[in-house]
Amino acid sequence: MFERAKALSGMENIVDPNEEIIWSGKPNRKAFLLSSVLWSVAIAAFFLGITSLFLLSGTPLLSSPAIISIPFAIGLMVGFPIWQYRKTPHTEYMITNQRLIIKSGITKQDVWFTELDEIKDAIVKIGLLDKILGTGKLYPITATYPYEPKGYRFTEGGMYKPIKVYNIAEKKIDEITEIDLYRSIQTHPKLEALTEPYAIQKLLKEVIFGAGTNYISCKYCNFRYDLNREGKCPHCGGAHSQNYSL
Repeated sequence: MFERAKALSGMENIVDPNEEIIWSGKPNRKAFLLSSVLWSVAIAAFFLGITSLFLLSGTPLLSSPAIISIPFAIGLMVGFPIWQYRKTPHTEYMITNQRLIIKSGITKQDVWFTELDEIKDAIVKIGLLDKILGTGKLYPITATYPYEPKGYRFTEGGMYKPIKVYNIAEKKIDEITEIDLYRSIQTHPKLEALTEPYAIQKLLKEVIFGAGTNYISCKYCNFRYDLNREGKCPHCGGAHSQNYSL
């Protein structure tokens, strides 16, 4: 089940006095860390592969890219997972009655938020690692990234070739280069390593697009949901009567 946030770790200072916290949670620690390890190993392997080609061609070690790429690859394999490990305790997500908030560090600069009326949709993506670990990513679709998130391959014509992509926020077709599209998806804030991504997606959409008015907190798991639309808690399956109140 989704790992509930036991404390807000300073996020109380981010929430305005008139904001109501609908839900808060953390990423699945195992999935959050493992994804960084796999990425760092893949990138390091690429650099080591390039280095090996130079060495096999007879290029002296000290005059080849190996003098730089080997320390870089080792540093990447060790440093990036450590950085992600230190970042994990400070990564939290929050849905209030006004905003979606993503906290990814210990400073105010590491907090991203958007007003709920700026979110046009919320899309869940399940990658290969997510399928193995039972997790997923939730992308808020906003004006800064209004396209469906997916893996992009640089096709014939180069990465600066404009391609046509559907703009979900404005419901129109945009022309954008593949490199800009790729950069946007990599930098766009998202809720990573969610154990229950579809449940959180459903809750976020209900808060944004006007679900029923009878929101309650489940007495079994404290998950907040609309009793008028759900016969039982979508998180733990606990049932509540219509006269149950906070």
